[in-house]
Amino acid sequence: MTKRQFVEKYKRISLQEKLNLEKTFIRDLKLYFNMLSKSLRSGKGFISIEDTLSKHYARVIKKVTEKHPKKAKSEGNFLWKILHFLDDYIKKLLASHSKIIDDNSKVDIQKAVDIANDDKTGTPKGLLVARIFKNISMGRISGISITETSQLYEKSRAMVVNTVHEEMVTAINDGDQEYIDELAEYGEDYTSQEIADDSRKGVPSAALILALDNSTKQWQTQGDSKVRIAHQEADGQEVGINDFYMVMGQMLMYPGDSSMGASASNVCNCRCSSVYL
Repeated sequence: MTKRQFVEKYKRISLQEKLNLEKTFIRDLKLYFNMLSKSLRSGKGFISIEDTLSKHYARVIKKVTEKHPKKAKSEGNFLWKILHFLDDYIKKLLASHSKIIDDNSKVDIQKAVDIANDDKTGTPKGLLVARIFKNISMGRISGISITETSQLYEKSRAMVVNTVHEEMVTAINDGDQEYIDELAEYGEDYTSQEIADDSRKGVPSAALILALDNSTKQWQTQGDSKVRIAHQEADGQEVGINDFYMVMGQMLMYPGDSSMGASASNVCNCRCSSVYL
């Protein structure tokens, strides 16, 4: 498989996996906002999105980590590294993103209340607020689904590839070809697959490790009319696997990354992917 074919293959894979996750999350979000609307109507008060978001995050992690090298599982090291790191990351992400979404919902509720206060039809206020809020919130669902799915999916994929490379160095030094092959299949990055082939051909360990150190990642858009101009310009940008992309003059380790201060206009509703080479 050529590098170009590899890029196209894993671009399609990541798109399909994220789309499937988004569809499931959209159903959950509709149920959540319906439940919140009913709560407003009955006067029971606000319900946080935290539980709904937490379940979605668990689905994303499961999708990214559902395959794993048998040896890594039996030794308890490979998946532990990934899941331990992601567990801490998700706790922080869940707290911050739940608050952001909840705060936006509260703003929408206040808008609904203001509109209901001006109503002259005699419709019960609670019923009217619930209806108006539901209409407003349905317009937010797609954006929430895309943003929350893509950010965690891309972060998880980055963590998987980095951990694969760490484990690959150990396997190369140990001369463990079976583990090298399993890691190459799991990591789904071009360099690991080439290294597995080269290792079987007897390429020296130092050269294999150097190839890992020089591996790269490439920014890929979905290539349609919905892609924002700045991301069209970033399409195909290739950097070292541990380096950052420069998009809109801002640093991102992967599409959707806001850890280095990328703005909301750069990360929200982003459907782009990193392909690891």
